[in-house]
Amino acid sequence: MNTDSLKHRPTRRTTVTLEADVADYIQETISKNKGLKEKDLINRLLRSGIESASVIDVPPFTISGFKTKFRPGINSKKIEDLLDEI
Repeated sequence: MNTDSLKHRPTRRTTVTLEADVADYIQETISKNKGLKEKDLINRLLRSGIESASVIDVPPFTISGFKTKFRPGINSKKIEDLLDEI
């Protein structure tokens, strides 16, 4: 995400309900880094989450086939006939 192109766009205000562990993390991080604004920290965390979510490489779903033989006495034609009856 290129923040240079966003400099002249208006910001958006919203209300977000944070889970307790997230709120604790934000509060602890701000208390350790005096001068860090809550707004800046939350925006930084959101941007890093967005970037990491877009990088996730999920391998395509594949199914490996295999050959099998029927037991003696089982004829594949009989199975096809039974399926046709259903």
